[in-house]
Amino acid sequence: MAGLTAEIEVLRKEMDRSQVELSNMHLELGEVAARWHDAINYAPSQEAYEKLCEVVSQKDDIDGRIEALQNAVNEMSAGGEQMARTKSSMKDLDARLDTLISMLGAVAIEVEASGRLPQRLSKCLEPMREYERKVKECEDKIAKAGPDSKMAGSKIIGAIYVRKLEKLKKNLDSVFAQTGMKLYKSGDFRELPGDHAKEILDEMEQIRLMKRSFKNTLLDQKSIVDGAQDSLMSMGAYGEEGRRLKALQSQEKQIMAVLGERFTEYGKVLSDGMQYWLDKDAPAELMQCCSRIMDQENAIAHQGLVMEHLLMERDIEIHNMKLSQLSEQMNHLNGQIQAIENQKRELQQKVNAELKAISDLRMKQNKLVQENQ
Repeated sequence: MAGLTAEIEVLRKEMDRSQVELSNMHLELGEVAARWHDAINYAPSQEAYEKLCEVVSQKDDIDGRIEALQNAVNEMSAGGEQMARTKSSMKDLDARLDTLISMLGAVAIEVEASGRLPQRLSKCLEPMREYERKVKECEDKIAKAGPDSKMAGSKIIGAIYVRKLEKLKKNLDSVFAQTGMKLYKSGDFRELPGDHAKEILDEMEQIRLMKRSFKNTLLDQKSIVDGAQDSLMSMGAYGEEGRRLKALQSQEKQIMAVLGERFTEYGKVLSDGMQYWLDKDAPAELMQCCSRIMDQENAIAHQGLVMEHLLMERDIEIHNMKLSQLSEQMNHLNGQIQAIENQKRELQQKVNAELKAISDLRMKQNKLVQENQ
């Protein structure tokens, strides 16, 4: 009995798996047949097909919204990264331009020293003249506070101006930069003579062109980012893109589950009416799906027959067990009946003995009565 029960349980699990496989085959048939619906021309399948199309439309809508959201997020992210790189490149160019402007100031000072500086540019060298004035002032103070000075506190004053002079020398690059900036802002810096100046000016022109190109690029990138932001705002997702995307993906998952059910239902309708629409001219992929379904249905029918046989066999065993129990009970009762019959015979013998004793006494009693009369 235990072995038969285990066999039934194994077969039941196999039948469950077979039903799942059959359902998957209906799903596959529905997916394939949806591409050939008009050619199939099976009216009972129309309602299931229309329900399927409704869910397909919902899925396409969700997919479109997800794609639009992801594209907007990607465009905004990529645009932001590109803008950051462009700004960084522009910052590098500004740093290089500052260096070139400082170099331009140094060259202008050299050119002036050689007496070749155009008159109109001389006013741009004011930072250098102010620097030279301060240096000379410090040098004069240091000289006055020298070892031969009799001025009170001369050593302290000398030390103060020595430190000032050192600080001025350290700031010489700043003077070059200020001078170069004045030249640059004057607009006349292109008149600076010399090959070195020409090299600097050529590189500055390249930087100017590159910055203009970067500015145009930045505007294009900003336009893309702004467009992506507008798209996100129109979707109601700006600032909460992750939450919105997660919600849409959750909806898509639910719709995919429903879509699978609709494909399965459509395939099941076609499978049930296969004899009415399937013919030798049907597309090969439909023929293959239907062939697999018929094989699976035959396998399931065979499993059903085997299960029915096993269940009957189990019921027979159950009835045999009950019959055996009843037989045991009858044997037990028969034993009890035999014992009772034996007891009845013993009691009857005793009753008979008592009746005989009474009869004998009655006879003796009657005899005594007759003798005394």
